[in-house]
Amino acid sequence: MKDGISATDLVQRHTDADLTLSAPKSINGLSEAMLTVLSTALDEIADDPTVKTGKRAPYEQAGMPLEKAYAYAGRVMAKNMMARDAKVGIGAFTRKEPMPNWTGE
Repeated sequence: MKDGISATDLVQRHTDADLTLSAPKSINGLSEAMLTVLSTALDEIADDPTVKTGKRAPYEQAGMPLEKAYAYAGRVMAKNMMARDAKVGIGAFTRKEPMPNWTGE
């Protein structure tokens, strides 16, 4: 990036789908550089398996009877909770520790 600004200075990714735009000089104006970095971050989020599952689930549930939709939601949540990141995150939360760095596992 020009002017000594790095990509992580413009768009900070905190969790799977939590981004912060950070260009205070332009009041977070969407410059070409920020749009490029933001596009890359959004592509990474879209490829994340947990995010894909979470986005897909409501659409799949829409065509199901209520009981099947609840059962499906339970399976999706259980699958996501078995991920390494979920275990680490829940542990940090219960111990009142800072948010861990996610590995995508």
